[in-house]
Amino acid sequence: MKSVPVPETNQIAAAWIDQRLSTEEQTLLTKTGFVSEELLPSGNTSYKLRFRGRDRRQRVVYIGTNTHLAEAVRAEVKRLQSPLRQHRQRRALVAQARSALRAMKEGLEPALASRGIHFHGYDLRRRRGENRSACPH
Repeated sequence: MKSVPVPETNQIAAAWIDQRLSTEEQTLLTKTGFVSEELLPSGNTSYKLRFRGRDRRQRVVYIGTNTHLAEAVRAEVKRLQSPLRQHRQRRALVAQARSALRAMKEGLEPALASRGIHFHGYDLRRRRGENRSACPH
């Protein structure tokens, strides 16, 4: 984590994270974590970085009351988590495509069965012993 180049706007946040979290904790931050806001009795807002450790217990690192630093840390956490988010989005799209294909296959099966054709995976096959003239070319 320590040698990954970061955009200039997030260098402060990256340095802040680098100073306060171990390499293992930084790796955990790529999977889980967020910046929380809490209103203090004084009326100020304090910010904390929250994430789960390997033991699944929540770890909290105090950021302070500096809004600019909190927003920079929030952006850095988002940047660190973006590959995982993109992977999850791709996985959801693949699942959606498979579901659509499955629904289309189920809709086509009765019409194909009347012609002696069936699906073998996504390929169309003719039933053995069926009349070849039933299969349109």
